[in-house]
Amino acid sequence: MEKTIDFKLFKKLLELEHQKYVPTNDIEGFNKYETYLNNFTNELKRYLSGKGFVVEYGCGIGNLAYIPWIRIAYPEISSDNKKGFFIGYQFGWDDHQAFLSILQGVDSIPPSEQKRVLLHNRDILRPLISTDSFIKPTRDWTPRIEGPQAKIRKGTSYADAMICYKPYQITRLPSPEELGKDLLEAIKIYDEIKPLVIEHKLVNNNVNNSTSQTSNIPKIRIIKKNSEEYLNSPTRK
Repeated sequence: MEKTIDFKLFKKLLELEHQKYVPTNDIEGFNKYETYLNNFTNELKRYLSGKGFVVEYGCGIGNLAYIPWIRIAYPEISSDNKKGFFIGYQFGWDDHQAFLSILQGVDSIPPSEQKRVLLHNRDILRPLISTDSFIKPTRDWTPRIEGPQAKIRKGTSYADAMICYKPYQITRLPSPEELGKDLLEAIKIYDEIKPLVIEHKLVNNNVNNSTSQTSNIPKIRIIKKNSEEYLNSPTRK
């Protein structure tokens, strides 16, 4: 029997409009949101069991974080949510309720260096990604972010960290089948960038390699399959 993900939990997270719980001490609201986030994370863990991923979530302690997240990662290229490269679901943006993206850890980089390092790494990997459904952001892209300065700073750094992304809005949410295909597409992209991240020593956000060194690297090939066939393939790295 083919595994499926209960994306009703994902939809519920978008419906909660969790910003109303931030930064007030609404413990009941926080606990309700965290329960859905935990349950959806467990769905992803079950679906990806045995595939080599670490799956975890973060939403603050007591008060809901400005941008709650779920991280899906290979430990070899992301030791925690502050370092390396991983697949992320992020919630709480103003123009989109959520993003599914390939992104970089932010908090391990000194604030004065964040933008330079994140955009440098994006410049290396972005041209090498072939995808029909994920958006590859330009250097000047920033999603609309409103609220406290701390939220704006965090959201801006997350936007700089995205290599590619798929936005979601509750009013135009795709079907569960399409959401599942999006996750498989994210995994394909992630699998393909893994050796490039290691080759360019980007795991710890190293910026010693010049972007000019990538000119002779072949373009990433994305395997086009529409089901779990790719995820369960014995040749998948």
